[in-house]
Amino acid sequence: MKKSVIIVALFLLAAAFVLFPSDKKPAPIEKIQQAISGKTSLVTWDYDEGNKWASSSASPECPTLEFESPVGVDKVTSVLYPGQYRGEDGGYRVHGGFRFDKQTSTQVDVRAPFDAYVFRGSRYLVGGQLQYVFDFINSCGIMYRLGHLYKLTPQMQELADKFPQPKEGDSRDHRTERLELKKGDLIATDVGLPGNVFVDWGVYDLRQENEASKNADYRSKHGWFSYLSFHGICWLDYLPSDQETVLKNLPGGDGQVGKQSDYCI
Repeated sequence: MKKSVIIVALFLLAAAFVLFPSDKKPAPIEKIQQAISGKTSLVTWDYDEGNKWASSSASPECPTLEFESPVGVDKVTSVLYPGQYRGEDGGYRVHGGFRFDKQTSTQVDVRAPFDAYVFRGSRYLVGGQLQYVFDFINSCGIMYRLGHLYKLTPQMQELADKFPQPKEGDSRDHRTERLELKKGDLIATDVGLPGNVFVDWGVYDLRQENEASKNADYRSKHGWFSYLSFHGICWLDYLPSDQETVLKNLPGGDGQVGKQSDYCI
């Protein structure tokens, strides 16, 4: 008797689905597979010969842009602002960075500010000292660059060892194996050079061009590397409020241009 009741109940349930279908569309098979495995497929980004960025597939729904500083802000003594002319060569720098002038050594931990995969990088020499630079991109199309890294973690060093042999001043980028990092993962333990402790940090929104690029003069001057210059953002504006306040109250790291910036208004 009990078995008959169960069979009848199952029959009525099946009939209900036929007669009263749900308004919700069935989930695509890939979403079902992701839910079962707990994994989501990685969306990658690249740029074409026209320096236009595009994703490998539709980007996921992304939260409001906010991220942590890659370094402890309590150690920073001044801020290198993104989108300014600076340095010994007076060249244009889309990226910004941090200076640590009170440091007696190059030891500064650098951590991933958000989940991303390693896109490309380089190793090169500055005054005979080995330096590293890497670009990281997340599925939402936000890229960050860390440069003048001095000592890397083992997993990052393994990638760097596959770059061409370093040459003085030659920081041309090379694609890397796709290593995925999580927010907070350690990337480097030392930065800059002995006696000159600093690190470059730039953030780029690959989904859209920045406000500066809408200016005809800016496009004319910096269009030759538009894959960076048209996408750089003022990363200070996207930090947690406590970190933003600390850093914006520090002096500009370049003695000539200070806090001048095409991105930070």
